Amino acid sequence: MKNDNTNYPSRSEKLKKQRGIAGKMVSWIVGILVVLVVLMGVMGYKYIHSSLQPLNANNTKKVEV
Repeated sequence: MKNDNTNYPSRSEKLKKQRGIAGKMVSWIVGILVVLVVLMGVMGYKYIHSSLQPLNANNTKKVEV
């Protein structure tokens, strides 16, 4: 005789729930990685941009290289 107990979720319901949780975790990880890449790009741009500026813009003395 088959025991029909509705208190426990079926195997397919468990798998569906696990897939949903896994999908959310992947979305969060990808989102965090995208934010980190964008942040590193902005910081790198600012670093390069500031390094190309003159040290003293008011200095008029010529420098031979």
